[in-house]
Amino acid sequence: GADPLYDDNAIVGLALMDAYQQVLPTETGLLDRSLIGLNYCLNARDASWGVPQKEAELGWGKFYSQATILPALHCALLARNSTDPKYLDIAKRYYELINDPSHLLRNGSTNLVNQFSFNNNGSWSLAGHGENGGGYRAYQTTPDIQLALRLYQRTNDSRYLDDAKLMANACLQQWYKPGKGVSEISFWGGSDMVEMLVDFYEVDRNAKWLDAARNIVDYLIDYGRDQLGYYPGSYTDADGTWDLDRRYIFPARVQMMGQACAAAAILRVAQATSTPLATTTSAVAKAADLFPNPTTNRLTLQANRKPVAGNVLVVNSLGQTVLTASAPAGTLDVSALAPGMYTVSWQEGAQRVASAL
Repeated sequence: GADPLYDDNAIVGLALMDAYQQVLPTETGLLDRSLIGLNYCLNARDASWGVPQKEAELGWGKFYSQATILPALHCALLARNSTDPKYLDIAKRYYELINDPSHLLRNGSTNLVNQFSFNNNGSWSLAGHGENGGGYRAYQTTPDIQLALRLYQRTNDSRYLDDAKLMANACLQQWYKPGKGVSEISFWGGSDMVEMLVDFYEVDRNAKWLDAARNIVDYLIDYGRDQLGYYPGSYTDADGTWDLDRRYIFPARVQMMGQACAAAAILRVAQATSTPLATTTSAVAKAADLFPNPTTNRLTLQANRKPVAGNVLVVNSLGQTVLTASAPAGTLDVSALAPGMYTVSWQEGAQRVASAL
């Protein structure tokens, strides 16, 4: 664009890198394109490795959080497969600079990351050029945690994991209340909190992180949708955070970026909580039938045209068990289930059968 932003280039580059590594590993064009955003940021580094938000701010000594942490995380991801040691070196060096308390980007007391700081001839300050970089949004700290996690994976140095725990707990204390959601808007920390928590769970398998992520998403689904079914999309805390009860709001407009963030968070939790339910041969699977009756709110289950007998499990799209029952007559009362997609499974001989509802 006419006024390209370093942080936006870093975001796009990192997204392409994630798509390449997680979903489309044969699409090397994604990797190549991800490097455009990464190199745009790395080539703008000043003597202190600071990168501003905008090209017009070059030479200010500005160390902008998203324009430095995201490229560092990008390099840590590249280091997983690259034979070039420079990527790991860049990620480790940036981690030291970002988390150096004297640079003021990360607050040594709160363990949260400010928006930016300034280096003026070796003297660091949060204020400069008429701006003040002090203040916390979750999306500033969460990628620093993810950077620490990736460096732990790359180096097996437990100091990175310990530091990640400090910051993650600080984020939970600052923005999260169990059963009440997270007090951040969609794209300044809501979805970022969930992504970080699931990342942490996948590294150390501590259920604490996944439980918090699931709790955030559950509140968002149950209370965050308005009368039209849309999630918050506002840029203001007053009407955009993920801890609001929006069930009775009729929206004047719908902001789609918030919907994308909500969908990303929900899908991430669904991915982490889903487990394979079916272990059937194709013949057994084809013989399984579900017959819902919306008039009576009952579900008939059959295998080989005979009623199913035994324990039945119903799981929602987030991987949560919402109904367990014994069905000697082959029917279930599903009146308590909210509208949505479910997986119904039961034991058929030595095999577990699963079918979508």
